[in-house]
Amino acid sequence: MSSKVFTNEQGAFANWFPVFIGVGIGLYFSLPFEPSLTLSFVTSLGLWGMVLGGIFFHSAATLHGLSEATYVLLKYFLIAAALASTGFASAAYRTDSVAAPIVEREFGPSYFEGRIIQIEPSSPGQRYLLDNLTGKAFKWLSTPDIIRLKSNLEQENIRVGMRVRVLAVIQPPSRPNIPGGFNYARHAYYQKIGAVGYILGKVKVVEEQPMNDKQYIDNYIGMKAAEVRNSIVRKVGKHLEGDQKDLVVTFLTGQKGGLSKGTKEEIRDAGLAHLLAISGLHMGLMAGILFFVIRFILALFPRVALNFPIKKIAAVAAIVFCFFYLLLINHPLSAQRAFIMVAVSLTAVVLDRKALSIRTVSVAAVFLLLIYPEVLISASFQMSFSAVLALVAFFERYSQKKPEQKFIGKLLHNIKLTCYCSLVASLATAPFVLYHFHSLPLFGILANLVAVPFTALVLMPLVLICYVLLPLGAEGLIIQVLGQAFEFLLWVARMVAHIPYGEWRLAAFPVSVLAIVTFGGIWLCLIKTKLRWCGGIPVLLFVIYINVFIENLIF
Repeated sequence: MSSKVFTNEQGAFANWFPVFIGVGIGLYFSLPFEPSLTLSFVTSLGLWGMVLGGIFFHSAATLHGLSEATYVLLKYFLIAAALASTGFASAAYRTDSVAAPIVEREFGPSYFEGRIIQIEPSSPGQRYLLDNLTGKAFKWLSTPDIIRLKSNLEQENIRVGMRVRVLAVIQPPSRPNIPGGFNYARHAYYQKIGAVGYILGKVKVVEEQPMNDKQYIDNYIGMKAAEVRNSIVRKVGKHLEGDQKDLVVTFLTGQKGGLSKGTKEEIRDAGLAHLLAISGLHMGLMAGILFFVIRFILALFPRVALNFPIKKIAAVAAIVFCFFYLLLINHPLSAQRAFIMVAVSLTAVVLDRKALSIRTVSVAAVFLLLIYPEVLISASFQMSFSAVLALVAFFERYSQKKPEQKFIGKLLHNIKLTCYCSLVASLATAPFVLYHFHSLPLFGILANLVAVPFTALVLMPLVLICYVLLPLGAEGLIIQVLGQAFEFLLWVARMVAHIPYGEWRLAAFPVSVLAIVTFGGIWLCLIKTKLRWCGGIPVLLFVIYINVFIENLIF
């Protein structure tokens, strides 16, 4: 019986690769000192050498008295250790390769010059990212690669690529206010932001965008995407204002800094904060709409439909469009994860393979963890992958049921499925929401039952139409319709957010507790046999812990 269980689980071992890589990355970030990069790489290479040696000398191992079962267990243990060492080494290399200077102390007011590489809406005013910096302050301070400055004024004449002069006060990025809290300094370090601050007065243009600037040419795609985002913000501002404008800008450009604090709190208290983070829902809907629309248009031409694989053409076209969508929204990590999953899924369609599986999620996680190891400790990555992993695992088992044939049965089935999805995603992300934000919306499932289908059937199609009309200058009407659609979404959020006793607040708890419940959740999702229910033990212990040992209140 045990050998049969092991054989069944052995085929899914590759799904655990990102887990082992994540263990190594987590170990790196938990160390109180900076480990040697050379030692990290040597250790990783040594372990991979042992793995390869064990594979090539399998027969020699059995000759020396090792049983087949012992050899297999030892091989998988070495692979797990090698993957963990790879995660550790990738985190060490990423930190060393960034090496971004950070200002040592607060300085100013003083004049600074720099090139604008990004403009974001901010309530009130705008927020600027500047590079190519000069200023008298840097005689006494390190010169950062990028600084982030906040202005309470909104200046429409300022464009991405301009060299500007500002009077500002700068300081090092802030560290956590409480132990274990969000570390903005670490987040800024990996973005090469070496100082933050605020602008006094107006931003003054020193030089228009130099088209022959080597650095501009090197960063051409990123700069053009930033210019397009800034252009979209201005166009939306001509037709809408207030919350409607800010929400339309959020969906079209991924920039949510313009939303007021009160609106953000209402959306968060209603359990709809995930709609503001462009992630799997948005990217998946965008890819799905594009895939079916392109396939439908190609099917209208019989000669094309009969002589070309229109399904595969639509899949490739959807990948290309989604890539440009990723650039437009400034490729946040949640959207990068979603794009990788979309690309892998649609590539599977091209290769006539199964489009969505646990393996797809694992591949996306491996890519992100090796390229950006620091995402492991971000709330966005943790919540995004926990929700997607739980939903894919749920669908793999739920899809085995026979579908309903009658119309009423299908309708009830879809409503039930929507409820299940909201419940599964809410439960999967709950530990991370409690750890990072110390509160949990209790009626979020009610808001999601309306908001998620509304987003899928109304908002994202309107967003796609808006993208088509923006280059033609005919976006006015569709932007106004989008504004009204978001007004309805806000109404839903406010109704749910103001339900009495709708929020559960919890005191902080150690990261070790989060690690234990995370392992339990991963075990439940990745193990295929009945052993998966053992993952419920850490989850149960977590529930007991937060109810018995942690102070909590319901508001």
